Parts: sequence; C-alpha cells; structure tokens
Amino acid sequence: MAYIILRTAKQKTKGNIASLGQHLQRTRDTPNADPDLTHQNEILRGSADLLADVDSRLAELEKVNGKPKKNAVLCIEHLIAVSPEFLNFFKEDGNYSPRSTAETTSWLLPVSQVDEDRLNGFIDHTLAWLDKTYGRENVVNVQLHLDESSPHFHATVVPVDERGRLNCRAFLGGREKMRDMQTNIAEEMAPLGLIRGVEGSKARHQDVKRFYELAKELGMGTAHEVVQARLQASEKDRQKDPNPPLSAIIHYHNEEVGVKMVKELRKLDLRILGIDPEQHTVKVEYSTESREIDKIHTYFGLIKESDNHIEESGAHFRQRGTRAMELELSREQGLSIGE
Repeated sequence: MAYIILRTAKQKTKGNIASLGQHLQRTRDTPNADPDLTHQNEILRGSADLLADVDSRLAELEKVNGKPKKNAVLCIEHLIAVSPEFLNFFKEDGNYSPRSTAETTSWLLPVSQVDEDRLNGFIDHTLAWLDKTYGRENVVNVQLHLDESSPHFHATVVPVDERGRLNCRAFLGGREKMRDMQTNIAEEMAPLGLIRGVEGSKARHQDVKRFYELAKELGMGTAHEVVQARLQASEKDRQKDPNPPLSAIIHYHNEEVGVKMVKELRKLDLRILGIDPEQHTVKVEYSTESREIDKIHTYFGLIKESDNHIEESGAHFRQRGTRAMELELSREQGLSIGE
C-alpha cells in the first residue's frame, strides 16, 4: 500500500525564497542529494530563478491590490512525494566499457515500464492538483527532483484567494483546511493507487523545513528504510540480551517541540534509535541499571504532562519511580535486584 505525502512551508521574506531557490538548484551544499544525478532534475514550471518567478506574480497582484501586508506569506513551498515502494528506480553509472576513458554520466532509471508509467502519471496528477487547488497562474514554479532518495516534487505557489488577494490563510488556515488538502490530493492521486494517511492518527502535518531537519538529526537523509533497518538491528540485539533495556516510542504533536525534545533526550543516559519525521515519533532505549533512570522518569513525566504520548515496553511509567528507588537501595547495600 503506497501513500501520497504532502508537506508545506510558508515563505515570508524574499531572502528565504532566494535561499530556497539555491537549494532547489543545488547551488549550495545539499547533503541529501547525489551530485551525480543532479543533472536529471527538471523544471516543469517557471525557471531556475525562483525569486524572479515569485516576484513576477507578486508584481501583477501589486498593480491591483497594492503592496502586501507586513509579514504576509509571499509563497508556499510544497514537497509532494510518495512512499518508497511506489516508485522503483536504480542508479546507472553509465560506464558501459572498461576501456572507456570518456567522462561517464550517471542516471536514475526506472526498474520497469510500470515504474516509468507511474512517474509520468505522478507528474500529470501533481500538476493537475496544483492547478485546481491554486489556479495555474499562481503555480509559479514546479521542479522534479531525481537526485534524492526517491523522485519527488517541489512546487512553489503564490497563494491568491477567490478575490484575487494574497491570502495564505485561505489555504492553510487551521487543521480543517490542511486535513481537506490532504484528502483532496489523495483523491487526485487515487487513479494511481495512492492513498492518504489515516485521518485523525497521531501523525500530524509537518512542514518541509522541519521534515528535513528532523531527518538529519541522525544523518538519515529522508530514506525511511534506513530508520527501519536501524530499529530492526536494535531489536535483534535486544533478543540476545538476557537483561534487555527498556524502550519507548515518543509521539510529539508539534515540530518545534520535536526538535527541542531531541536536544533534551541527548542530555540523558539513553540511546536515540531513530527519528521518524513523518510519523512525528522518536524511539529511544535505556538501561534498567542506568544511574539516571530517575532523570529519565522525570523527563518522561514532563513529556506526558505536555500532552505528548509515550508507548513503552518493559517497566510501566509509574513503575519506574519504584525501580529507581530499588536500584539506589541495592547500590547502597551491594545487592542485585532482578527484573
């Protein structure tokens, strides 16, 4: 079962838009991108100068409505992707002869005709959804990136409402509008066999910037399979351990909270096994013999008090306080307490 993924980021300054343009054109360092494949990235709408594309549309609006309000959202960046199993591509280095001295060119190629047809359908339906949602004249730049973990789009839109005014709130104002947007893009992609995530699940909408920031916390790029591999390896280790550590999956409800949470967790005596920016989760494990188990206990309590959710294996949250006291007593008396 493959999912359609939609993330958005509001851009309020021309400096930020110019910086985004540099990222899209790979004129600045992009750790998640493969430089051998950047030549395959394609501009489907607009030009290589993102700021010029946005400025052109804003100038048209300014003639009618005057300058935008201070702190107005000038454009919205969209990251539109699919779960990895939907599109199967492989990297071909282009070196077909061991005697060749010519400079080789790498390509990202579909595994089969099915995958090529799916990508073409993905392109067509993405452009159709953008045009229906915002109006074609407001979709000022769309780029297909083939140099990261899987093919995806970056679409930049100047948010113009039905009155012809710059109005981001008309599209992203509140959870209901974002929920409807996720449903609408899923309906557009339904002919391709793509579906939306579970409505009302703990996974909340996340903006593009935080999506990349959280994924980079462990140097993972955006490849979810890397996260899963690390978690599976950890699970195998636990099965061999006669006294396995405790583990917990922390669900956070806000991107900013997630970043702060990771920083605080790193100060404690525990291991961060993985960060899933799409599901808004952090998975950790910690020893039952940790001298900081009381600090872990306290911090987990603060997390829950902040209306975040924790799934734990091993000792229950309320039992950890008792466990911390038992460990302290055993250390004082030189005793060993079993699980």
